[in-house]
Amino acid sequence: MGIIDRFFGRESRELMALDISSTRVKLLALSGEPGRYQIEAYASENLPAGAIADNQVAEPELVGQAVTRAVQRSGTRLRQAAVAVSGSAVISKIIDMPATLSEDEIEQQIGFEADQYIPYPIEEVSLDFQVLGPNEQDPDMNRVLLAACRRDTVEMRLAALESAGVQVRVVDVEGYALQNACQLLAPQMPDEGMGRTVAVVDVGANNTVMNVLHDMETVYAREQAFGGRQLVDDIQRHYGLESADEALAKLRAGELDKDFLETTLPMFADQIAQQIDRSLQFFFSASTQHDSVDRVLLTGGTALVPDIDKLVEHTLDIPVAIGNPLAGMRASNAARRNRVEAEAPALMVATGLALRAFH
Repeated sequence: MGIIDRFFGRESRELMALDISSTRVKLLALSGEPGRYQIEAYASENLPAGAIADNQVAEPELVGQAVTRAVQRSGTRLRQAAVAVSGSAVISKIIDMPATLSEDEIEQQIGFEADQYIPYPIEEVSLDFQVLGPNEQDPDMNRVLLAACRRDTVEMRLAALESAGVQVRVVDVEGYALQNACQLLAPQMPDEGMGRTVAVVDVGANNTVMNVLHDMETVYAREQAFGGRQLVDDIQRHYGLESADEALAKLRAGELDKDFLETTLPMFADQIAQQIDRSLQFFFSASTQHDSVDRVLLTGGTALVPDIDKLVEHTLDIPVAIGNPLAGMRASNAARRNRVEAEAPALMVATGLALRAFH
């Protein structure tokens, strides 16, 4: 590994994605080539309460058992994986370094100087970097992204997957995986995103991540502690259900009564719209070039709620649609049986991780 402990890893063609969220493990494997991807395997498994706490693996054995079930149900023969850590667990900083430095020289210099950027003892973190390109104000300098994560955060994920017989080849950051998957949403944007400003809002169980793209380049990103778990809790209370899994199953089966659909669900959609509007206002205030967006694409598990895009659009007064990173891809029979098409909007992180096998 050298001085830098690369927790991002490097690409491998034989790679499956394992998205370990707060409530589920999602497995996805793609084949093909850019522009002609195919879905080879998909499966998802619920995680028991307490397996994940504060976006960290708290019970590696329980997570490993869920991964084992997902691998078995998917039918994949792959045993090498890409996983991601939560953005809240990662410290990132863009620094300028001489453009004449080779990658080995950058690695060595960052390894020696990292303690001035990282507020943890250097022996307790995993480090990696990526050269972003020349500094527009000073072409003699390169912009370099430095990322650091506490080593125990990474090691708990590795331990969970190793207990399932899976070798981790790539450890990414959820936010970067989301940005990677955004490229596949271009056909769902006005003018395929060129000359347009589009907000991709991924609403998970507990967190919402917004990426604003202009000309298909991310120009703003923000994470908020808000998610669909609130709606699941409302369903659980309304119907007197014992578990969140029962509430989620009722939601996905379309078994909510008229009273709930006409009262509680619109209130929840209003809250999503308010969160999006608040994030957009932060974006507009931070930007000198943008004061509007052309479309909002909703993704994440909450995007599976029936008519949620229409309800959010009604409040937000901006065109809203459901984003599907797997749109147009052919899928194996096993993946179709596991409902990959129905759950595709919730697979942004998994898709971004799966793309690490190709570039």
